[in-house]
Amino acid sequence: MTAVLFCYFLLQLYSQLQQKHSVMALGSERATVDPLSQVDSGRIQKLTNLSQDSGVMSQQLLYRALVSAKWLSEAIKSQQAGLALKIVDASWYLPKMKRDPKREFEERHIPGAVFFDIDQCSDRTSPYDHMLPKANDFAEYVGKLGVGNDSHVVVYDGSDQGLFSAPRVWWMFRVFGHEAVSLLDGGLKNWQREGNALSSGKTQVAPSEFHASLDKSLVKTYEDVLDNLDSRRFQLVDARAAGRFRGVEPEPRDGIEPGHVPGSTSIPFTDFLTESGLEKTPEQIRTLFQEKKDETGAYLIDRDPTYFGPILNFLRHGKLVLDKDMAEEGILEEAEFYNIGPLIRIIKDRMEEKDYTVTQVPPKHVYRVLQCQEEELTQMVSTMSDGWRFEQLVNIGSSYNYGNEDQTEFLCVVSKELYNSPNGLSSEPSHKAKTVHLFGIVLNSLPADPPSCSLPCPSQHCHLPPTLPHSPASSILPSALLVPQGSEWSLPRALSLSAPHFSSSAAVTSQRSEDVI
Repeated sequence: MTAVLFCYFLLQLYSQLQQKHSVMALGSERATVDPLSQVDSGRIQKLTNLSQDSGVMSQQLLYRALVSAKWLSEAIKSQQAGLALKIVDASWYLPKMKRDPKREFEERHIPGAVFFDIDQCSDRTSPYDHMLPKANDFAEYVGKLGVGNDSHVVVYDGSDQGLFSAPRVWWMFRVFGHEAVSLLDGGLKNWQREGNALSSGKTQVAPSEFHASLDKSLVKTYEDVLDNLDSRRFQLVDARAAGRFRGVEPEPRDGIEPGHVPGSTSIPFTDFLTESGLEKTPEQIRTLFQEKKDETGAYLIDRDPTYFGPILNFLRHGKLVLDKDMAEEGILEEAEFYNIGPLIRIIKDRMEEKDYTVTQVPPKHVYRVLQCQEEELTQMVSTMSDGWRFEQLVNIGSSYNYGNEDQTEFLCVVSKELYNSPNGLSSEPSHKAKTVHLFGIVLNSLPADPPSCSLPCPSQHCHLPPTLPHSPASSILPSALLVPQGSEWSLPRALSLSAPHFSSSAAVTSQRSEDVI
């Protein structure tokens, strides 16, 4: 609620800035009053407005929604603000922040300020937080703070952002009919940064009389919002952080589901603030909204800066312009959020075309090595499916202690054609399996009754088949495939298999099927 009301305040401020000049009739003359000049002076002035038709004199208040720390400092010193000045500290923090605003107020606050307790000034009978109190309850509460109907109220808070909870109290004064209320730009954070004085302890004030009446035009009920889901009579704005709006960040209060009200628009209140916590200039705010209007004048709020540019450009020019590294999936999500039918169709067509193009890339061959006994060989070869095909059969004898000792062990090399996946990722590498395939070809090419190894070995357990020379210069296997083990040479451990002519420390276990890749 606090964030939403802050956004409401900013929109009110912007609407004031839209009218660059206010023209008021004074007798037979026309006097031009620039609201920004009133902003600069910070004064609340009573100007006499004469209706030429009725001749009735009326009083009109010109007030500023935002005052600077410099103006407030001078107003405190001179007490020339035009009306009785009342400074209100409206600090409030989410429970999980574990900050005590009352204690912080007593430690430091702007001189003369009183503390406005948002938790206390609410409907205490409601099960929901911070529901508006009744008009007479609000009047009684602010009257005890010394606020009267003739007071110029300046509200601030001590948040790290510069403004957070103060706009809530600013709105409460407005909703109960008090228009002479302003926000301190940058809050206590900027007040301190500019070197202004601070006070501590509690502020003693004399009670005042305040009359309040509820302006229902500034409030929407639960029933109004529920009805608006279908009628769309007004635009609902969510001023929380974008992550909370999307439901990807947890809510700071327990028991509240993440997400947002259907049909609402995300405008994080921090978009209106500079890095130092000050309100952005009128030109910056004006630009913020002008850049995000579509052709109907509706505001399109940037949910994701990465993908919002193409959305806006499409609405302006009717063409989709994408960076080559930008994912269509992200643009599609944004287009579906804004329900832009033509753009949704264009993106889906692009994605389908891209998927088809990917499938035209030449396939890669992936090899897999399977280990089986002689009795399993026929069944294994006959039941191969899913695109796998037989490539090579290598007789490796048998050295297992289980099963029939007379059964011969085989390595069966199979392969499969794989295409690149639609997301651009390739499937498993195959160079190691190809090496085993090559080694199998070498073994099958050896004589059935090979001669004994002619070189002496320091170990009785040779790591190479007897027919392979103990040298990395072998013409049968590339030297890169052989690694030294003491004074011997063997295949790398990643390719070692548990067979009679291989190292007993082989990587293959008792599993009947083994991926070498």
